[in-house]
Amino acid sequence: AGEAGHLDSLLRQRLRELIPPATEPAEPTDCRPIDPDEVAAWFGADGAIGRGMASYEKRDGQVQMSRAVAEALNGGHCLLVEAGTGTGKSIAYLAPALRFAVHNSTPLVVSTNTKNLQDQLFAKDLPLLAAALEFEFRAELIKGRGNYLCVEKLLREYADAGLLPFDDQLFYLAYLLSWAEQTRWGDLDDLSGYLCRRYPRLEAYARGLASDSESCTATTARNHPCFATYARRRAGEADLLVVNHALALANATVEVLPPFRHVVFDEAHNLEDIATEAFGLELERRGLLQLLREVGGTRDARSFANRLRRLLQDAPAEMTEVLEELTAAEQAVNEVSAAIEVFGEQLAGLVMARLGRSADELTRAEKLRLDPRIWSGALGESLRVAADNLAGRIGELHQALTRVTVGLQGLGGEGMGAGAALDSTELQALRVAAQARQGEWAEQLRVLGILTDLSDEQYVYWLEFALRREAWEWRLKAAPIEAGEALAEHVYRRLEAVVLTSATLTVDGRFDYFAHRLGLTTEGIKERFVPLQVPSSFDYQRQVLLGMPNNIAAPNDEKFESHVARAIEDIALLLDGRTLLLFTSVAAMRRAHERLAPRLAEAGIEALCQGVSGSRHALAERFRTQEHAVLFGTRSFWEGIDVPGDALCCVVIVKLPFSVPDDPVHAARCEHLEAQGINAWSAYSVPQAVILFKQGFGRLIRTATDRGAVIVLDRRLRERSYGRAFLRSVPGYSGVFESWFEVKERLREWLQPAETEPRGGRGRASGRWT
Repeated sequence: AGEAGHLDSLLRQRLRELIPPATEPAEPTDCRPIDPDEVAAWFGADGAIGRGMASYEKRDGQVQMSRAVAEALNGGHCLLVEAGTGTGKSIAYLAPALRFAVHNSTPLVVSTNTKNLQDQLFAKDLPLLAAALEFEFRAELIKGRGNYLCVEKLLREYADAGLLPFDDQLFYLAYLLSWAEQTRWGDLDDLSGYLCRRYPRLEAYARGLASDSESCTATTARNHPCFATYARRRAGEADLLVVNHALALANATVEVLPPFRHVVFDEAHNLEDIATEAFGLELERRGLLQLLREVGGTRDARSFANRLRRLLQDAPAEMTEVLEELTAAEQAVNEVSAAIEVFGEQLAGLVMARLGRSADELTRAEKLRLDPRIWSGALGESLRVAADNLAGRIGELHQALTRVTVGLQGLGGEGMGAGAALDSTELQALRVAAQARQGEWAEQLRVLGILTDLSDEQYVYWLEFALRREAWEWRLKAAPIEAGEALAEHVYRRLEAVVLTSATLTVDGRFDYFAHRLGLTTEGIKERFVPLQVPSSFDYQRQVLLGMPNNIAAPNDEKFESHVARAIEDIALLLDGRTLLLFTSVAAMRRAHERLAPRLAEAGIEALCQGVSGSRHALAERFRTQEHAVLFGTRSFWEGIDVPGDALCCVVIVKLPFSVPDDPVHAARCEHLEAQGINAWSAYSVPQAVILFKQGFGRLIRTATDRGAVIVLDRRLRERSYGRAFLRSVPGYSGVFESWFEVKERLREWLQPAETEPRGGRGRASGRWT
């Protein structure tokens, strides 16, 4: 006990020293405009930014964008900016954003989709601006509460160390206690990468000790400092807050950030997908069972029920009522658990009947769109009974937890006799836990009702399903059909100015697709909408060869995969690796990898494969540093991976990246457009694929000295009329559309080095096709 108390004091004292006193947020005032000319002047050769960068070269596109951002902040616009690679767009929006925030003493939010961009902002761009600009500013990276270690949970875990079921967990606990004494931010993303790889369960264990609504209430935040409180205090003092899209959109429904009225969304081409998740709902078997374990897991000594029983083990007579209600809650846990499995079995029957498959054929994940017709017939009746039974059992659990919560409020006060001697700290923690469990199950009951009602026509509903380890894993989901309308309602209308930017926002030179998808054409927003296209400063016609072989089998031909494998092998051997392979199907990618990895290994080329050779981050890092490697990737590698220099000479796009037509969200959006008399193929499916194609194309050229090739093995690019939209949407290229032999020879010439360079260099490759 003495050691626990000493550690408790050390950690709390350290946090008190870190965390500044709380301050009241300033009342919003009318913002004063900044001078766009002043901001633009910073980018001149003699300007603040120009003077602060070695070998600075003024980029007209960067100046144009910075001026537009300043004008948007001044005028309350919704600015949509496509800024090609090489524009320097992050500096172009950060400079006016910082000027505006400091000038008006108002926080401004920059939201990104990837951690890579956040790292770039804090490692490169913001330090550059801090050194260059003639005013001081404070920028903070803020994450959701669940990313920070909870000191309360950590110390409780330490106090209960004797109850931990596995020796490994004692090691994890020891590491986290040491880490908590050294970390500045308490950000769980900063845990040792080596240890997390060496001990795969460490990160999951640490995430179980993350801050949440139970552990981090207003009361605990006042009395017991924590890292989540530290993050909130830092956010309250910052001029610029950097967050991810998920947190920015979550803030639209539950305020977790200081009040702000101006935001920049970078990587905005992802915003519709993030909004679809953020404004949707889901209920899953695994999550429900985890919540049940937290209430009364019989094998978990740290569950709410077991903690409460230990506290009341010598309970006087006046406390028996709480124990009786707790017993009722534990019984309800068992009944909910059984109801979950019965509901899953009925869902399995629905899936097998709809897809015409047996249980043995449901080992891979399936998606099944849902509508009110699922309740018809004998299967529908059985499913309805199971759904109603699950709702009833959850309702009983919620009521039992409510009675426990009420009972706990009366314990430990004056006049309670022996009850006054209870451990007041643990009693208060259990009161908070009871309220949290009660609230969680109320929410599960609400979500179950919506996801089984299926009546809101503004949403699409579906079931995700698979047989895993002899258990039916299921997830019910709903998402808005028009995520743009949700963005307009919950984001744009509440803010004074919004800037949305990316390198890929136009299709065939037009913003129509994204303007609609992001809700910028809705009433009250379209009047504020301002589009701007800033071209890249790179010379793509000189830097990029686009190869389109005309004798590769069509994607629906049985010979396609063998042709693709031969082409990949030829390219990899020609370039000694240095190739990124972008697939649209995980299964096709793995088949190609299994077929080619042994052959490439014989040539000294490592074949890295997503989902096989390590995490996405580890794969990207190995690919950057390996001298001879190819990387097989699917959806997440079409964007966000940055490999400048000689490590990447060629990007191979195996197939045009169209969405699966029967994907529930995609199908519902197509139907919604068709119902309005709009051709969904040309207005939605093709533009969506074009944007992802542009992202894949953009992996190749990251600096002005890069040079290489993009090879597209899908002949539809040249043979179908919609292929023109793809070709007119990329920033430029020198192209060859011939037989595979001709394309391969052209590739060899394109990357043929000058005599003074080693074979394969890109910087001064001399071949050019016109």
